Amino acid sequence: MRLTNGPRWGTCSTLRAAPKNNRVTTIARRPAGQRAPERRLARTRSDSRANAQRTIAQPTVAIERVGFIGLGSHGWPMAANLLADGFALSVCDVRAEPPAALAQAGATVVSTHREVAERSDLVGIAEIADPSWLDYQIEEVVLGPDGLLAGAQPGLIIAFHSALYPSTVRRIAEHAAERGVHVIDAQANGGTEGARARRLRYMVGGDPAVFERCRAAWATSGTSMLYMGGLGAGAAAKIAHYVAVCLSLLGAHEAFGLAERDGVDLNAFQDLVHQSAGQSWASDAWLQTFRPFPAERAENFYQRLHHALGLGDELRLPLPGTALAQQFMAGFRDDLTTGRDDIATQEQR
Repeated sequence: MRLTNGPRWGTCSTLRAAPKNNRVTTIARRPAGQRAPERRLARTRSDSRANAQRTIAQPTVAIERVGFIGLGSHGWPMAANLLADGFALSVCDVRAEPPAALAQAGATVVSTHREVAERSDLVGIAEIADPSWLDYQIEEVVLGPDGLLAGAQPGLIIAFHSALYPSTVRRIAEHAAERGVHVIDAQANGGTEGARARRLRYMVGGDPAVFERCRAAWATSGTSMLYMGGLGAGAAAKIAHYVAVCLSLLGAHEAFGLAERDGVDLNAFQDLVHQSAGQSWASDAWLQTFRPFPAERAENFYQRLHHALGLGDELRLPLPGTALAQQFMAGFRDDLTTGRDDIATQEQR
């Protein structure tokens, strides 16, 4: 079964439809008899702040029914992997095509978030909106009049795979706890290709016992699961990770621009940096991936840094380098015709 899926969108009727100019993907099943790999906690540690979610009795029944909201470029392959590995899957999306394709493979399609909750032990929510207003939309998905909590039974687990503010995760968890519902943030890195290839890396925050119940389901798409701390720690880790990535890109941009301006052979320079203390993923990929700088990636990085600066403001932590990196991304985001990535190009803008 083949499907063209949207880049970021994917709840039920509360959202407008996404553009359809995306790739085609397929449901990839594991070979017969092969089970999803077992995953263990990388480490556990007590939450350093007051737990946003009250203690809820942990059922011992294994998760068998999974709901998924947000069948975009990340969510669709994650949902397809769950279905291929034998989980009973219920899905909800604003568009007809993504859930219809999953339905032909055995998924149940529902029209509201309430119905997803009614049919699930675990509900995963992937990125469903523009990052600039994602937190508000996620609150509507969970807390709205026809949202997940409206149909939730005690013991349901709601997992966030979208990049939210940690405070949003904790605020939703407080409401969910009143209904006996667990919340856990399980941010994922690896992109669309990582989800398709089952190589996502999860950063998890919340109750370790809840994580233990979820790991078999998440293992259908992930190869690494790191427990980062209490509720919101997964979201904070993902935001901080983007800061590290974008500052590395800014460093590579200026280093390669300086070398190029003075006539240095850039391939030789890349080899030099790779063998020295300046080595980074950004420098290793600069010539092959970021010349010219992809405008769509610059837009994504810009929005992630918006979250980082917002979190820094909440924590009263100055992030001047992050602000500079966001300006750097804005230049490439706003100029879709960028053909060069050296300092001279920036000076001409």
